[in-house]
Amino acid sequence: MFNNKLLEEMINSPYKDRLPKMEQEILHLSMKRIPQRDIAGFFGISQGAISSRLSRSHARLLFMKNLDDLRKQTGVTDLDKTLGEKFSPFEVELLKTMLETASQSETAEVLNALFNLKDQKRMNQIKVRHRFWKYLNVMKKFDLPYYPLFELLSRNLYMLREIKLPHFYKGNKL
Repeated sequence: MFNNKLLEEMINSPYKDRLPKMEQEILHLSMKRIPQRDIAGFFGISQGAISSRLSRSHARLLFMKNLDDLRKQTGVTDLDKTLGEKFSPFEVELLKTMLETASQSETAEVLNALFNLKDQKRMNQIKVRHRFWKYLNVMKKFDLPYYPLFELLSRNLYMLREIKLPHFYKGNKL
């Protein structure tokens, strides 16, 4: 599936440094033509897990490129100002953090710390998701120019978050 040309595109991507460390290393080793079976042995995981990580890396890199392209197309450079025209500072922060992380739980953590939210006001993944979809509908309703950017994000939630399961790290660790 991953021919040399695709691997080279991935390794030369300006976004590769944003990949999880393990995926960067797998990508680097793959580019050196080390067989997936050997890479799997090094990490103590299956060859299928290596293949899956490469696929995930490619999807992440493509997602980051598409987000960047959409940012340029929509002309959105100052999200605080652009979003601030329709949304409160809290809502702007939620949307910006979702755009940075594509993770509802990480966004909740950031909002809780930034706005000192406690008890009933404390944000969680469900509350973030609910508000994100609500704000997305506002963008669509008013045909706001940055809607496509957030719509792309809505189809790729958690794309940038690394999945950390214990069985992924049985062998050598980075």
